[in-house]
Amino acid sequence: MHIDSLERSIAQPLHVLLNSSRVAHLLIFVSADSSVASKAAKLFALDYLGASQGVDIHPDVQELRTKGKAGLHTVDAIRQMSGQLQQAPFAGGRKAALIENAERMQPAAANTLLKILEEPPERSLIVLSTSQPYKLLDTILSRGQLVRLRAQRLLKLDPLLDPIPTSYESAVEVGDALHKQILEMFSQECEREDREPSAAQKRASEQEFEGAQMLFVQERSKEILEQLYLSIREEGSQDPACLVQRLLQALDGVERGATLSAMLPYMLCS
Repeated sequence: MHIDSLERSIAQPLHVLLNSSRVAHLLIFVSADSSVASKAAKLFALDYLGASQGVDIHPDVQELRTKGKAGLHTVDAIRQMSGQLQQAPFAGGRKAALIENAERMQPAAANTLLKILEEPPERSLIVLSTSQPYKLLDTILSRGQLVRLRAQRLLKLDPLLDPIPTSYESAVEVGDALHKQILEMFSQECEREDREPSAAQKRASEQEFEGAQMLFVQERSKEILEQLYLSIREEGSQDPACLVQRLLQALDGVERGATLSAMLPYMLCS
């Protein structure tokens, strides 16, 4: 089967799902790595439709990818997907639609998808793939079957977060250490790409250089927070709704310039 090419820890539960005859109209594939979720979703859809081994393109499988400079799914794309799902299958008895990075749907697109899910087309399967399920509408999440892809290499936290700090002081200390680590990563990337400016160049383009560094720190910090969220969620030791709320506020704090030493204690010790 196509899913056998995936990491074993991912393929096994997908085999169970395929053989259960209880596949919902909507599946939501979640992984800390969005590309892994996307790949698993496509291979699962091919097996669900009974595609021959080695076939990676199927006339009854639609793949929706983000478009435009903003990288979003538009309402027109979701409507077009719905229209195609309403048509009779070309090669079998089922059709499938894949929406990559589903958290990138425009609000109108998400609401259009919700309306489709209220009365899903017969013999159809819709699969969302995402690394950020908390950004999907709650009403969409409640209508779908969540499929967590538990590849150990993806769920492994930064060594500095093992064990996860439980006191305010330890969370601040770990946050400071992670921030320094991210700055070192930025310096190393600049060196590899020959982007480290000379002293004169740095004075002339200081704002541009600092802007690139700030963006790098923000993106890495958000990745760590999201990975931490997935790990805590996996343990099931905290209320999911409260955890999501704290994560969203922590991510917003990072967007506004807060460091991990400020956001980790908030997220872990609230």
